[in-house]
Amino acid sequence: MDTLGAKLKKLRENRKISLRKLGGMAHLSHSFIADIESGRSNPSIDTLNALAKALDVPVTELIGKNANQTTVDIDSNIIQTHEDLPPEALKEIEDFQAYIRYKYKKRIIKQGKS
Repeated sequence: MDTLGAKLKKLRENRKISLRKLGGMAHLSHSFIADIESGRSNPSIDTLNALAKALDVPVTELIGKNANQTTVDIDSNIIQTHEDLPPEALKEIEDFQAYIRYKYKKRIIKQGKS
């Protein structure tokens, strides 16, 4: 299973984008992106959104999204609950869900190493 950093690096390298160029595109320092790629830093949802936008991928591609039935059920419920929201708002909800999953999954992994 690839980590967020490994996925980010792979996407960046596949597009032949340097750390400096991605930093400029995402309005982030290249050293911060290098820290994310190496696992030394954890990005915020805003940082994930900026990187995803710069790489032209959904946030879920960066952090991975388990497409199991529970997730599908929860996603369907959220969409039904918020069907009056515009598509951009639903996308923000989806991105935030993916970020929360990533954040807690990483915390569980760290606890297992302790």
